[in-house]
Amino acid sequence: MLHTGAAAWHGAAVDRVRIEGLELACVVGVHPAERRVEQRVVLDLELELDTRPAARSGRIALTADYDVVARQAEALLRFRRYVLVETACDELAAVLLAAHAPLARVGVTLHKPSALPGRARAASVVTWRSRAELGVAELEVGPWGRRELVLETSSARVLREVLAGEPPLEPGARGRRELVLVTAGRVTLGSRRLATGESAPWEGAGSILPAGGSAELLRVAEVAPA
Repeated sequence: MLHTGAAAWHGAAVDRVRIEGLELACVVGVHPAERRVEQRVVLDLELELDTRPAARSGRIALTADYDVVARQAEALLRFRRYVLVETACDELAAVLLAAHAPLARVGVTLHKPSALPGRARAASVVTWRSRAELGVAELEVGPWGRRELVLETSSARVLREVLAGEPPLEPGARGRRELVLVTAGRVTLGSRRLATGESAPWEGAGSILPAGGSAELLRVAEVAPA
């Protein structure tokens, strides 16, 4: 057995899963024309974690499934209507850290190829967030489960729910635009059923129920600017 360099590995998250050049269209920008139509953006993600548990057990649940990560990133960016690229990067990093327990740190680079036409190939924002910076706050606990606040910006709240039953609606939730991302188990969302890794928009119509006894999910809820 080789022991050279083992001390450098002990207890450290030293590996990275990368997604490079993920292309999608979303609403992001300050100018009126950018608020009306989607534009092409390119996303790079770097996910820092210790891949040894997954590598040695063969269990994908112990790493970051890049297909699920990509689908979650696409769902969030297409759902939200960002003014600033900085907000998009901040929210996406928080969502990925909250959705994937093995992650220690997340790097998000969002490129806008059309930001400076004829002057530059793209304008980009690079954001790094760590699990230690997440600052999750408990909001409610009951027989139905637990609700936590992961992140709050001027235009959205990112909530995490661990469900054993139907959660109570937050004040003002009825009719509010939300994106629901299932991170564990299965959820019945109104008339739809979502499995782990799946997501769907929701406006408070019908109920959110765990299918099979328990489930975990994230809710990205848009709020009116103060």
